[in-house]
Amino acid sequence: MGTFTIGCLIKNQVDREKSVKIPRLMVDTGADATWIPRKLLEQIDIQVEKRWPYQIAKGHCVYRDVGYALIRVGQRETADEVVFAEKGDRKVLGPRALTGLGLRVDPRNKKLIEIKAHPVARAMPSMVGTPRCGVRSAQRADPTFSNYRLFAASP
Repeated sequence: MGTFTIGCLIKNQVDREKSVKIPRLMVDTGADATWIPRKLLEQIDIQVEKRWPYQIAKGHCVYRDVGYALIRVGQRETADEVVFAEKGDRKVLGPRALTGLGLRVDPRNKKLIEIKAHPVARAMPSMVGTPRCGVRSAQRADPTFSNYRLFAASP
């Protein structure tokens, strides 16, 4: 998938007046977590809650601090873990934040689009084709819905 960038706002969960605008954040569905430069997170007093290992694209493991923040894209907002990115790390908006924001990636048009309904569980064979959230067939309404549902519901 080609990559693209978006802007977002990161806020302190405790004091929401403390925020920082990130004009360009790479959307990366292979990253898992959202990575924001340490300097920006410290600027708005995001606290380190834990230290976690991550396997980066080059294949080796790095340890990074992790905190909790509010992430806002457009009019949508979610609470999520944010990784304190160090010098040389990419600024990334990960798929967990996208799910919380109710957004998914349209790789062809390189943009984010609204998820009509969050999948809850894998559909039972008897449920295939039954109305979901006012849509007769989620497959017809959104051709990627079934793939997303299987990914989201996999153990």
